[in-house]
Amino acid sequence: GFSEEVTARLERELKVIGKLGFPNYFLIVCQAVRFAREHELLVSIRGGGHNVAGLALCDDGLLIDLSPMKGVHVDTQRRIVRAQPGATLGDLDHETQAFGLAVSAGIVTTTGIAGLTLGGGFGWITPKYGLTVDNLLSADVVTAEGELVKASPNDNPDLFWGIRGGGGNFGIVTSFEYQAHPVGPTVYSGVIAHPMEKAREVLSLVRDILVDAPEELTVIPALRIAPPSPLLPQEIHGKPVILVTDKPEVFNHPVIDGLACSWKLATLEEALELIEGLYGRYVGSGAWALARLRCACG
Repeated sequence: GFSEEVTARLERELKVIGKLGFPNYFLIVCQAVRFAREHELLVSIRGGGHNVAGLALCDDGLLIDLSPMKGVHVDTQRRIVRAQPGATLGDLDHETQAFGLAVSAGIVTTTGIAGLTLGGGFGWITPKYGLTVDNLLSADVVTAEGELVKASPNDNPDLFWGIRGGGGNFGIVTSFEYQAHPVGPTVYSGVIAHPMEKAREVLSLVRDILVDAPEELTVIPALRIAPPSPLLPQEIHGKPVILVTDKPEVFNHPVIDGLACSWKLATLEEALELIEGLYGRYVGSGAWALARLRCACG
């Protein structure tokens, strides 16, 4: 059956995994790529690990597991963050929020930064600060020849262009450097849930209200099966719903911007609550990192 096939694949592939967990790991990545090249082996990479189990594996090849490499360093003077490829958004937030900073990256705390970045990266502060790749300053990349190079606007610019949203086939990124921005530590966030049959009405309302919304307000509607999240009432778990999730950064901006954002959010929430069949409204102020964790639960 399917389960047995997946188990067999996992057991077979785990025999050829190179798992890295020491300071000079990038040198071993270079050696691993050269070894695979010499022996004509396929190479696959595992980063922070947020995708479907087994997707990072390849048949009869070499998996280079970078998940133990979770180091994050914050330069508070320049607001620059350097992160290793195994780090998750939770690892990133843990270090940056100590200084009231955040990188425009993703919405869920368990997401790995590597795959997110190489795919473009939409996040809670994207409307104001851009995609994750818009905030990528440079990257260290191991090429198919097994050479470690720097990719930036000034160093190997073609490679830098390719990895900024082009996916993971241009090389193995062993370090990312991002621009950070002042965010939090307190934000206002939450979710409003309606039955799926109200999706057209909800989406039309969200579109109309957000036409002139401040950049500080991000709203992400989702049509899905309600997860077993503590944020949602148990009676709707497993039912088709439309969830409107919002997170405005109103606590770290000038008063006038904060008021504008608060007013627009209040207008949106009040309008959504008037739609018949409301399942519930679960919003409030709290820590930036906790708000991301709530998304992971939902």
